[in-house]
Amino acid sequence: MHGKNKMNNGSAPASSTPLSKLQLSALQFIELTLIWEGQINSSDLINKFQLSRSTASQLIGKYKEICPHNLVYDASSKAYQATANFTARFSSASLDAYLALKDSEHTYIERLSKRLRKYLYCEQPCSFKII
Repeated sequence: MHGKNKMNNGSAPASSTPLSKLQLSALQFIELTLIWEGQINSSDLINKFQLSRSTASQLIGKYKEICPHNLVYDASSKAYQATANFTARFSSASLDAYLALKDSEHTYIERLSKRLRKYLYCEQPCSFKII
């Protein structure tokens, strides 16, 4: 996990207009994906909520407006990255909350393994000897 994980119990900031259920779900999804995967892009929202690219981008913009210190855009990966100053505002930051927003535990592991695969390299399988 990244940074501090104080939480605001899923409520919108006091100074803003109330969030719709879709907005709140999307903001929670953005936050939990940043916490557990370290990055998010509009495709993640498009796939999860069947949104247009412009709507997905608007929702990421809304999250950035509310929590400007939680994410920064990385042009090389074309994704928003969680910052070291990350503070959870819309979720408990727990793995259970993250998995509940994902389609299934299998989907989570599959997505995570795809993102980690580039960091793993093995010339040949390892063998272990049990004594």
